[in-house]
Amino acid sequence: MPSTIKSRCLQFEFRRVSLQQVTDRLETITQAEGLNIERAALELIARQGTGSVRDSISLLDQIVVDPAEAVTLDMVERILGTASSQAVRDIVDALIAGDAAHGLHVINMAVDSGSDPRQLARQVAEHLRNILVVQTASVDLVDASGEDRHMYDEQARHISRGRLLRALRSFNEAITDTRSGWQPQLALELAFIESTKEDEPVYVATPVVVAQPAQQQKTANPTALPQEEPEPVRTGEPPIIPIEQIRARWIEVQKLVYKYNKNLPALLEHASLQYVDGNLCVLGVRNRIFLDKLSSPERVRVLEFALSTIFEKKIRVSISLIQQDTNPQPQSDKIDDPLLQAGLELGGKLKDPEDDDH
Repeated sequence: MPSTIKSRCLQFEFRRVSLQQVTDRLETITQAEGLNIERAALELIARQGTGSVRDSISLLDQIVVDPAEAVTLDMVERILGTASSQAVRDIVDALIAGDAAHGLHVINMAVDSGSDPRQLARQVAEHLRNILVVQTASVDLVDASGEDRHMYDEQARHISRGRLLRALRSFNEAITDTRSGWQPQLALELAFIESTKEDEPVYVATPVVVAQPAQQQKTANPTALPQEEPEPVRTGEPPIIPIEQIRARWIEVQKLVYKYNKNLPALLEHASLQYVDGNLCVLGVRNRIFLDKLSSPERVRVLEFALSTIFEKKIRVSISLIQQDTNPQPQSDKIDDPLLQAGLELGGKLKDPEDDDH
């Protein structure tokens, strides 16, 4: 319906009527009309009406041909082309037991007796759906008699979840497949055989699913550092280790650091080794942003642990900001050469010839 028309209409949403209410309504009609019909037959008619009172009454009208004739459950099953409830139970029991031969025998007997294969597949699917509801939630959710509820509860206890789901999908597909074909019950038989197969290792995948969060947690949380008391900083003493040795094995330091902090090696690319004073190794950066990041206690502790592990000595680390002009220029008033003094006053800088690579 076009939205322009729907917007000008008042919509009423009607819910489905329960099986018990439809059956009671049909029973009221039959009593008022003086018809002799079994309660079980009325329940089957209501079930075929799928919650629609109007459709159920239409089915009742088609079934009652002679008002004086008694209508039984067997008669309704033959007219509607449905299999007996006992046949559906036998099929499900054979499915639970994994007895393919007996199940195929029941299916062929039901079809030969006049049951519609598509209707039979629908009955089996509805039966399996009730078992799934009982197994997953509660038997109180099933709209059936007390005897049928007890049967659903017993069958739910003896069928595995994997086989039940596979059977429900197979018979649900058979409902559509049986609409055409030279052998109408073939899809029904294939659905039953597929359902009786041994349970595939559905639960074997459970350890993998459970292990995935642990694996992700292991990736997200690197190896924890051992808890050690930090060594006091001692400066003003000879270097605990020459800085040349640290530079020579700096790659090893970065590899070890990566095990404990995945982001620290990238940040260390912006730092440079300055000097070692006692047991304090000083690194310099030229940007205050990297200074703040590298100076975090966690990253400093990781770097100290890596240096101490590789060089087998307790080494502390400090991060400092490198000034842009590390070599202060001499004051112009201290230059005796008038030419150099004039150049400094004009903004020039002195440069050591030894620092020139050329």
